[in-house]
Amino acid sequence: NNVETKLVYNFYLDKIPPVTTNTIQGDQYLGNYKFVSPRTTINLAATDNKAGVKSVHYLIDYKGETTYSDPFLVTNTKGLHPISYYAIDKVENKSSRKTTTVYMDNVPPTTSISYGNPQFFDRDTLYINKTTKVTLTSRDYESGVQKTIYNVDSKAKSATYNAPFTVEKEGYRKITWNATDRVNNEETVKESYVFVD
Repeated sequence: NNVETKLVYNFYLDKIPPVTTNTIQGDQYLGNYKFVSPRTTINLAATDNKAGVKSVHYLIDYKGETTYSDPFLVTNTKGLHPISYYAIDKVENKSSRKTTTVYMDNVPPTTSISYGNPQFFDRDTLYINKTTKVTLTSRDYESGVQKTIYNVDSKAKSATYNAPFTVEKEGYRKITWNATDRVNNEETVKESYVFVD
């Protein structure tokens, strides 16, 4: 009684590595670089055609390889930061390393104020009149200035600065202002006092 028994095993040969993607969440601006802020997080994802993803790994500035679990912050040091990442599936297929580079902009803009003519300075007081132009100059050397706002006497709603303005109401006046860059870093409010004559 020689009966041969054949066993058949079906299997799938998985030679395809996972596919990885990244998403920048929060403050960001695409200019000369991908600008981000200290509040921005990076989200990594991977998909695999058969075996499934085992793990995703990343490095910031090509140092300190970390196993990805949750969205992470970029190093809070101003400048360019490469973020490289890859995934491994459950049968040890490793995806090729991808890199995205972001520019950490953690510096707010700076804004200066200047007064046109007529003006007169006497005993620690700057005197202007209702026709004197007030100019705000905002600078941001990373992502750029998004907006500058100002207020006279902190009574009315703040206005967006688009062009030089005048202060018509007589007496001592307080002008406050600040700027925000394109990744939402906000300048500390500054103030200046003048006497409108």
